[in-house]
Amino acid sequence: MNRSSAKRKGGKKSGQAELIEILGLCVLAAAALVFALLVLPRLLSDIYGLIALSSAEVVGRDIAGFITISAASPQDILIKHTLDPKHEYSVKIENRLVKIKLLTIEYGMKGSAITKTGVDGIDFDPKTPVNYLEITKSLVGEESLYNVEGQLIR
Repeated sequence: MNRSSAKRKGGKKSGQAELIEILGLCVLAAAALVFALLVLPRLLSDIYGLIALSSAEVVGRDIAGFITISAASPQDILIKHTLDPKHEYSVKIENRLVKIKLLTIEYGMKGSAITKTGVDGIDFDPKTPVNYLEITKSLVGEESLYNVEGQLIR
C-alpha cells in the first residue's frame, strides 16, 4: 500500500481545515453583523432621545402638563421641575399658553415651542433664563391660586 493512498483514505483531504475555518469566520461575521444591526439603531435612538428630552417642545409639554394635572388636585400642590442644567430656557406663561425658547440649542433639538395648558390665570414672565421651575397651587376657599417661580441653576 502506498503511503499517500493511506492518507487519502483515512486522513483529512487537503484544504478541508481551511474550509471549516473560513465557514466559522463567516458565521462569526454574520452574527456580528446581525448583532450590530439590532443594537446600533437602538443605541442611536437612545442618544437622540436624550437630546430630544431637552428640546423646547418636550419641556413645554412637560410644563403645560404639570400645570394642567395640578388643577385636578383637591389640595395644595408644589411641583419642582429641574430642567437639564446644561441648557437655558426663556419661559413665558400667559393666557393658557406656555411659550418656551431653548437658548442653548444643540443638533437635533427644536429651539422654540408653544403649548397649551388647561388652566387660566397663570402669568409667568421672568426677565432672565431659567432651567428650574417651581409651580405652586394653593386653594383659597373655592379658588385655586397659582404661582410660578424660576431660576437658573448650574
